[in-house]
Amino acid sequence: MVDTPEYPDMKGKVALVTGGSSGIGLATASAFARQGAVVVIASRGEAAAKTALKVLTKAGDAQWLPVDVADGKSVARLIDRIMSAYGHATAAAVGARPPSPRCLKAFGVRPSTDI
Repeated sequence: MVDTPEYPDMKGKVALVTGGSSGIGLATASAFARQGAVVVIASRGEAAAKTALKVLTKAGDAQWLPVDVADGKSVARLIDRIMSAYGHATAAAVGARPPSPRCLKAFGVRPSTDI
């Protein structure tokens, strides 16, 4: 049986998953990888991320970038790195705790209405 992606339009798209090194975040990242997306998992822990990448790279293209979603400067560095490497992110999923209101405000997001 051939494992054909359910969403072939995701092939080559860039998917950012915060908290992607474990739990729901890893499950979400795995789903994106199986669909052919380039997956960027972002989390605080490098050791857990390395373990997650062993799983994710079996399904597709994946990398880890460090981030602390409670720190606006850390999130800004993450976005800068993604933009430098890929020019965009097609999809984003929050597997880590939601960013702080201050961090969201820095990116022009209103927490109560945009998320």
